[in-house]
Amino acid sequence: MLLAVVNTLRTILVLLIVWWILRFFMRRGQERNGPGGGNAGRRRKRGEVTLEHSGQGDRRSGGNDDIIDAEFEEVR
Repeated sequence: MLLAVVNTLRTILVLLIVWWILRFFMRRGQERNGPGGGNAGRRRKRGEVTLEHSGQGDRRSGGNDDIIDAEFEEVR
């Protein structure tokens, strides 16, 4: 019984150490990229919608502009 408790505590300790190391490297990577990731300087107000066009080369509809594809998430 005592051996199981010791192994469980050792496993928890190893997982905590791995978590701390990963968190350290993730924070270090964020500091290099700057705050906000790739959207630095593009702050939006709450509820504002932004449309980003990918260009003409990415069209799959064959030139039919009548098709509307909207993805959204309703937040309550």
